[in-house]
Amino acid sequence: MPISRHDRRLDIDRMAAVSQRRRIEALAARARIAAIYASRAAMQPLENRLGELIQRQAHPHQVFELRRIDPDTYCLVRDFRSQFGMPAPNGSFDFVVLREDPGRIYVGANPMSVCGYETPEFAIDGHTSISGGLPVLFAGTVYLVDGRLLHWTPGSGHYQTTPAHRANLIPAVRLLLPEAKFRDPWAVMRRRMGLRC
Repeated sequence: MPISRHDRRLDIDRMAAVSQRRRIEALAARARIAAIYASRAAMQPLENRLGELIQRQAHPHQVFELRRIDPDTYCLVRDFRSQFGMPAPNGSFDFVVLREDPGRIYVGANPMSVCGYETPEFAIDGHTSISGGLPVLFAGTVYLVDGRLLHWTPGSGHYQTTPAHRANLIPAVRLLLPEAKFRDPWAVMRRRMGLRC
């Protein structure tokens, strides 16, 4: 059966619509990629402000990646098997987001936390124990209670992280560290002391 002019015109219109939709999708994808590159270009890596003064390097069994199991539950993961067990995700953990690996949060047990007291073999000296003194995008502390994120803060004597450095975090990391759980310890102290600056 021959194709009518009307049917041919409908096919041409459909192909034009599909082509137009693909062009729009390609433009949107380019815009998203441009936004990612722009945000990466705006990142301001933090240098170790104390120069050569770095803490003792953490042993690989003391460094973990922070991951989320479900919206409310976090776990610590190691990339290799170890004779050492795993610490419970309970207590305060120093963390860094490395410039070379902006999509992961590396943590080590703070020696003054519950985990550090109960399992001292996992305790690290601080942020540069994890980073080796290399530049980071963010350094702070996460507070976990039975695998649940209580809150997270900026703060590192070596990197002098401020709340403004959250702009360095890519979307994948922002999902792990929700803004609603962020606490600025300096603002809390200023409020308690009645300061307005």
